[in-house]
Amino acid sequence: ALAPAAAMRGAPWARASPSSITASVAGKPPEAYDAIIVGAGPTGLAAALLLRARGARTAVVEKSADPAAFDPERAFLYQVDGRGQRTLADLGLFQALADRSVSQEEFLISTVTEEGGVSEPKGFPQVDLDQRRRTPAQWISGAGHLGGPPGLPAAAEAYGRERAPEAKALVRLVQIGYPLQYSQAVPLLKLRQTLWALNLALRLALAKALGWTGLFHPAVFTLIQNPDLSYTQALRRAGRTTLVLRALGVAAVGLALAAAGAL
Repeated sequence: ALAPAAAMRGAPWARASPSSITASVAGKPPEAYDAIIVGAGPTGLAAALLLRARGARTAVVEKSADPAAFDPERAFLYQVDGRGQRTLADLGLFQALADRSVSQEEFLISTVTEEGGVSEPKGFPQVDLDQRRRTPAQWISGAGHLGGPPGLPAAAEAYGRERAPEAKALVRLVQIGYPLQYSQAVPLLKLRQTLWALNLALRLALAKALGWTGLFHPAVFTLIQNPDLSYTQALRRAGRTTLVLRALGVAAVGLALAAAGAL
């Protein structure tokens, strides 16, 4: 497991729903802890480890009996990009990640269909224009990641205010960049998937051909993988390209109507 038992020693693990946190956590009242982490995913465990390293009394609350159990409605692989790798390096766990994961440059994908069975594995598309200048992202299985000091409330509040713009940008990036990640009842799903793929390809082609203008950037799916960009910067770049594409679309429609009128 990426999170060694020694690192989590003293941090209780409780199976509970968020609504029960007000009553008790691992048999203790909430006031007994400086921080209560809801969810034992990669982010939750990383937060718990970081807080424990700073002396915080920390509890982790997880509703699943086994957080490593397979859930077909959720991702069973995690992509740890440059931001996540920096956090794991701070925790002294980067080597453990490297030992248990597959580099994006070596990641293979097969498609399983009822008609065609399992397709030949193909490499993960390397759409990041600056990929060669950075450490590639690492992919790890969903099970592979398992294994308060004075002033903490004020510090947490200050940190929340400081990071609020990034959090808002990240929420928007996920909405527009990964809208169809999980199985869900979405009207016109096939059409939406096709349009998403076309948008991804169009922005990538324009970024490669005209990226030097500063007006065209890859899609959010690609921009968000760049750890050198803040989420706010990625959202601004994607929005700039969207505005340019809309302006070009309006201009094209205007020219078509003018041409039709001239005929």
